[in-house]
Order: sequence, then C-alpha cells, then structure tokens
Amino acid sequence: EPLGNAIGNSLEIIESIETLKGRGPKDLTELSLTLAGEMIYLAGLAKSSKEGIKKAQVAIADGRALEKFRELIISQGGDGRVIDDYSLLPHTETTFAIKSSRSGYISKMECAELGLHCVKLGGGRQTADDKIDFSVGLVMNKKIGDLVVKGETLLTIHCHENQIPLAREI
Repeated sequence: EPLGNAIGNSLEIIESIETLKGRGPKDLTELSLTLAGEMIYLAGLAKSSKEGIKKAQVAIADGRALEKFRELIISQGGDGRVIDDYSLLPHTETTFAIKSSRSGYISKMECAELGLHCVKLGGGRQTADDKIDFSVGLVMNKKIGDLVVKGETLLTIHCHENQIPLAREI
C-alpha cells in the first residue's frame, strides 16, 4: 500500500506538514522518525539510532522540525505561510468519493493503478512535455487490514469538475 494516505503533490505536502505537526499517518510518521533517527546517529549527534529517534520525536513535539521545514521553504523562494494556511497550495474545487459496495476488510491495494490514475488526472506526466497539475490527487480513507462497512468512503479523489467522469473510472 502507499506510504501515508495522500497521493498527489499538494496533498502530499499537506500530509508532510501534518506529520511535522505530530498529526501524520502512523506509517509515514514511523518511517520518517526511523530515517531521521538514523541520520541523526550517522551525523554523530546521537550515540545510537534509538537515541536519534528520540531526538527527532522531541524536534517534532517542540516544533523545531516544523520551523526548520518553514525555513527550507522560504530559503528556496516559497511561501512559508503555507505551513499554517493550506489554501495557499494549489487545490481543486471538488472532491469525489469512492464508496464501498460491500462490507469487509481491505486485503490489498493496487498501488501502481492508484498512481496511474493520479497521472491521468494530471498529477504526473505521461510524456516529458506534460504539465503537472499540483492540485489533483487521491486520499485513501482506508488502509490494508481496515474494516469497511458498505457505503463507507474508501478513497477521496481531488479533481476538477470536468474530471468527475474520469474519477468514476477508478
């Protein structure tokens, strides 16, 4: 299954910021902390990866990690206010929910198909000349192993009004 819940540029940025605010998806948070902890250890700033993870957890909890990300955005010419105001990111005017046709458990996800569907919406390039629409994407409302009740939303597609017929194809 994809890491985190978001597929698509703006949606993934929001998810990253939420993770730095301590509110990210469990799988993305755990992997990020593990990688950060290892890098802190390799940089000689911790005696072990475990200690590095604890330092990374503290940096998230006290807001230093988020502020460092804001600094990076600004240093690259971006608008640091995006940390506090997601409406500054490109976004679509509509969403389309994919609902479950039956109750059960999520047993697998077709990750490549999800990615290709995002590309079809414009969230990636099919050819080198294609422009990317940073606003479109998918948010998975369920993960592998989750219980689903008939009628629950499995996936939310962020698209433009004229793309709703394409969104229905997923």
